[in-house]
Amino acid sequence: MSNTKPTSNPQHFARPALADKLSNDLVGDSVLNDASNGLFLAGPRRTGKSEFLKNDLTQALEQRGLLVMYVDLWSDKARPPGELIAKAVGDAYRSHLGKVAKVALDVGLDQVTVGGMKIDLRNIGKVTGLTLAEAFKLLHTQSKKRLVLIVDEAQHALTTDDGLNAMVALKSARDQLKEKGQSQLLLVMSGSHKDKLARLVNSVSAPFWGSSVDNLPTLGEAYARHICQSLKCEKPELLSLQDTAVIEAFTHCGERPQFLFKIIKEANMASASPADFSAQLIALAKQSQQHDRDQFVQQFAALPKEQQAVLSLLFEKGNDFAPFDQAAMAYYAQALGSSLTASNVQVILDSMQKQDFPAEPPLIWKSARGRYELYDQTLSEVYSYLKAAGQWPPKPATGDKT
Repeated sequence: MSNTKPTSNPQHFARPALADKLSNDLVGDSVLNDASNGLFLAGPRRTGKSEFLKNDLTQALEQRGLLVMYVDLWSDKARPPGELIAKAVGDAYRSHLGKVAKVALDVGLDQVTVGGMKIDLRNIGKVTGLTLAEAFKLLHTQSKKRLVLIVDEAQHALTTDDGLNAMVALKSARDQLKEKGQSQLLLVMSGSHKDKLARLVNSVSAPFWGSSVDNLPTLGEAYARHICQSLKCEKPELLSLQDTAVIEAFTHCGERPQFLFKIIKEANMASASPADFSAQLIALAKQSQQHDRDQFVQQFAALPKEQQAVLSLLFEKGNDFAPFDQAAMAYYAQALGSSLTASNVQVILDSMQKQDFPAEPPLIWKSARGRYELYDQTLSEVYSYLKAAGQWPPKPATGDKT
């Protein structure tokens, strides 16, 4: 199902059919998957993933009578993931407690009595408070609803011991809240990087071992057609605008709505006539895509040669990147003309975790268990394009010193 009628907010594109399907999977109405034990969805940054989760999927689940909680682990990177998850549970209590408890909260008291038990909403998940399992069980009992916790950017939990402990606690809570084989706590985990998110499920030591990660379908051509229709309604002089032009531009933008709207605005300003709009839109989208590639080349060429060598190996090996093994050391020696020690490599990796590239985020991501990956997966896509085009490795500009 797709939207073709413009809404009061033309930038929002509801996907009720997808939300309904995932809801069916999650509540256990399908025998074709194991989503009731955890639904793991991966989608690139800025492609509408969070908006879908907070609006479409949440609405579909609430219509089924479930109590939905949402937390974004990137909303406050200074706070531990476990604390953010506990806050989401506390917020759910605030929304669903009885009148007496709400009065207590209104006057600034965080300790309230629920079901005959005193709970401190500030200490959920801490040693001095309810465990997450206890808090979820009490919330389920009081609300008389199945619970759903949506954890957005869940891969961020893998970067700290606190985050890993929070994931283990969620798995334990899910298992403890089973009634007649049916869990009363359903979990949705999303991430902007499929390989990182998979680390929650793909090994015996992973918190959700045995589950699988699926790609969240992109907005695709249906969204581009929706925007094309909205443009025609807002600017009748663009009635001749073809869906194909907007679809092509959206593809060059990596199916990221924010970038599409930017070039739509620029095309509107640059067009000499309505007939020129399509050509301008596609040209600007291609220019934007090429600009990103050029920027990557410039940034890579400006890196110290040691960082270039380590990063090149990461691009080449992907999930098999082992920065300290014998083959890696031989690769660095050949690339640099001199050997690196393991401590040298560690310093290089640490530096690329901290620096901005180009502004945000850093180059390399590290899990709490010592695995390294690219922070931004789009860099791998640019690398693959440049390599296929015979433009890898990038050549430093004339006069650059490396």
